[in-house]
Amino acid sequence: MPMTINNDDEMIDSSGRQWSLGGGEEGNRKDIGNVYGLLVVTTLLLNFDHGAIPAALVDIAEEMKLNFTEQSLLGALVFAGLTVASPVAGYLFQRYSPKVIVTVSLIVESLALGFFSVSKTKSMVYMFRFVTGVTQSFPIIYVPVWVDEFAPNDNQTQWMGYVQIAVAGGAMLGYLVAGLVARFGGALYLTWRFNFFLQAVLFVPILLGFLFTKKRLIDVPMDHYELTETASKSIQRMPSFGFTPRKRPSILAAYSPGPCQRLLDSAKHHHHHHPKGFCAQLKRLLASPLFVCMTFALCALYFVVTGVQYWVMQYCMAIFHTSRIAVVLFFTVVSSTAPTLGVWFGGWSCDKLGGYRGGSQLISLKLSLCFALISAIMAIASSMVTEIKTFVAALWICLFAGGSLMPICVGVLMTTVPAYMRSFSSAFSMLIYNLFGYFLAPFLSGVVMDRYG
Repeated sequence: MPMTINNDDEMIDSSGRQWSLGGGEEGNRKDIGNVYGLLVVTTLLLNFDHGAIPAALVDIAEEMKLNFTEQSLLGALVFAGLTVASPVAGYLFQRYSPKVIVTVSLIVESLALGFFSVSKTKSMVYMFRFVTGVTQSFPIIYVPVWVDEFAPNDNQTQWMGYVQIAVAGGAMLGYLVAGLVARFGGALYLTWRFNFFLQAVLFVPILLGFLFTKKRLIDVPMDHYELTETASKSIQRMPSFGFTPRKRPSILAAYSPGPCQRLLDSAKHHHHHHPKGFCAQLKRLLASPLFVCMTFALCALYFVVTGVQYWVMQYCMAIFHTSRIAVVLFFTVVSSTAPTLGVWFGGWSCDKLGGYRGGSQLISLKLSLCFALISAIMAIASSMVTEIKTFVAALWICLFAGGSLMPICVGVLMTTVPAYMRSFSSAFSMLIYNLFGYFLAPFLSGVVMDRYG
């Protein structure tokens, strides 16, 4: 039976996923699809500078006389900003309108990019990179929460996967544009600064899209879920394969007490009240072995991928004596095809095996382990080869397997906590990724290169 909530024209059914917006079922799907498209494009544009910085790094370093450690800060400070803002974002999303928070953050993001594109000193460049990271944290954290709430039941993993494709696609697009500007922009009097000015301008139509989107299409009501309903909702959200959950005793049996289920549901124990404080919620997250393991597994993946992306141009030019434009072209192809196909394949294969919820969760974990092993083996192999062709092949397989891993892990992470804690858990996960993955990868490698040559 549907349960009416206080906001006008808003209605949520017992599974907490289908919204009545006054336009009928077909209109609801169209509205949700439009918002999803807006969020995917926003995610793509947010990651544009993550690719543009590595491609323009040689020119920026030459103009501002930067050593390797100083170069690494151009990439690392964005993730430092994300790290600082992540816990704040989780707190704000639980108390204020996500639409307002995301819109304001995108306005500040556009301004920070614009000022960065005209900065002349190291201190100003570093400051605006940090501010950019702070503002990016809010939409980056909220998008997975929105997708988990509004995505169709049978396409949940794929919708989460398309968001990951946008992450890779945005970085790839930034890398390609910045590489082409570096190679051909001189004839048009374009420098590396053009890339970030362009990104700032492109946020304007995105902002208009958010301003004209109804609040009820963006906001997820975190306080409309009771923790005692979490397990039943998880069952209801699993693919039915033509049967209702009541007719699938084998899946329902997965919710009976047992060692495996206690591991999977360690973050879902029922209480009569919700822990509201930061420490109480953090303690609850850390009590889930599955949440901790999946978070740090993704952290290791992001460390490797970020380090490769950030230094691949200078590495290939120094080790394989490859031209700059050749590196731009081959890495654009690799970064656009490998993670994209990997994310699609990971989401598709997980959905075919039953998704990442309920009784199918153990199967999805085994699948993610296979992808992780392949990615790790190829990462090690790519560091040992002596020919550019072999390096490219190993790198492609590494990124493909890593991409396949992401939608499964992100989806599983969202199921390890009750609905009202998802913004907090997403923020905490992002903090770990940013600090030990994205931030540490360029910075640590830059320090090592300056120290050991």
